Amino acid sequence: MKIYRGFPLLLVLAGVCGCAGMKVEESTRQAVSIRYDGIIDTLEDATEVARKACARYGESVHLRTINEVTTFERYAHFDCVSG
Repeated sequence: MKIYRGFPLLLVLAGVCGCAGMKVEESTRQAVSIRYDGIIDTLEDATEVARKACARYGESVHLRTINEVTTFERYAHFDCVSG
């Protein structure tokens, strides 16, 4: 029976990790918005994704704001700026 004691916890963690993941919600020449979980994917990870998105247009990235919707759902909004 000891083998199965941690099974419910494993299911919960797998569910949380399954919902986790970074997603580009908006990507234009002027702005990029990234959804991330704040646990597995950090603000630094979101910034790197935004940096690459802005670089496609020859722009640099500037963090505009962060919205924390829930413990596991955050949005980072970036502006693509010259220079």
